[in-house]
Amino acid sequence: TEIDTVKNFEKIFGKKLVSFATWMMGGRSPEQGAAPGFWLASTVNAGDLNGLYVDWKKYGEPKYHKPVELGYYTEYKNPSASTMDDSEVEFVWKYTDEIYREMKSKYDE
Repeated sequence: TEIDTVKNFEKIFGKKLVSFATWMMGGRSPEQGAAPGFWLASTVNAGDLNGLYVDWKKYGEPKYHKPVELGYYTEYKNPSASTMDDSEVEFVWKYTDEIYREMKSKYDE
């Protein structure tokens, strides 16, 4: 959840309407989003769930999507403009490589 955006919507539309809309769209507070991780970290049987999809104390098989072309999102059935833009892809590639090299030099022995 983008906290500042939610706060701005609350100012404009009111807290109750924003809470209802967030609930309708499946949005979560930061605390709610962190709950599955905390639950996994604190449950004795977490090791039995290795390789499974876990959310809200429910678990099942991981969701699998067939490989698709770069920039295509199966949920939306259309390409993402940002991942189809070569200059943006190049920027992300260089930025990621820069972070990788920095971390590698910092933590490699």
